[in-house]
Amino acid sequence: HTIMNQSALKLIHPPQYKSGAPNRTRTALALMRPNSWSEKLYRQRGFLDVVKEFSRAGTHDLFFSLNGFGQYRRIEHLAQLNALFVDIDPMKVDIFGQNQELLMEYINQLIPHKFPPPNMIVSSGRGWWLIWLLEPTPAQALPTWNKVQAYFVDSLLHLGADPKCKDVTRVMRVPGSINSKTNQTVEFKVLHENRYRLDDLARQGFIHPKPSVRKVPSKSQPRQTM
Repeated sequence: HTIMNQSALKLIHPPQYKSGAPNRTRTALALMRPNSWSEKLYRQRGFLDVVKEFSRAGTHDLFFSLNGFGQYRRIEHLAQLNALFVDIDPMKVDIFGQNQELLMEYINQLIPHKFPPPNMIVSSGRGWWLIWLLEPTPAQALPTWNKVQAYFVDSLLHLGADPKCKDVTRVMRVPGSINSKTNQTVEFKVLHENRYRLDDLARQGFIHPKPSVRKVPSKSQPRQTM
């Protein structure tokens, strides 16, 4: 499991770029306790080493930033855009329960006309995250990132996407850590490793949300086989 966890984290925060230049940005790692939140930023190698130690200890409620930063996890310290993401709460749409396979059936029906295939699906212990990996993109592209991020989230509101989960400083649970609310282990599943160019996504029209006419069937309706 530790190897799998390291592999997923290396995909989100690659050690170097295609040019061979090292990744010098920092990743935030945060630990939530009942009455406290502690956070520190690490270079890529140090980040992976610390996560490995926490993983061995079976740490609960450990979080990391998907995007890269400088000294602090703040917009003004944003250094690099690594990913787009959507946080899906199954409690908002009462047909999925914890059925990841059924969720993916609905997601696949929206590909490619709504958005391209996600790189990862994450079981967070209470819901799911979808992650689209980007070619490392400078912080100056944040306005475009904001538009594409909002489009992805808005396109999945009818499937339970969290409308507030659009900020570039967002953190998510570390793979292999434990969600103390459910005592479930956080699991990452890599679907493919092809990274997207942010400007390509913008050019393809993944910016302006269109009203969704697709309705999710009620729980009483029979499930269609694919």
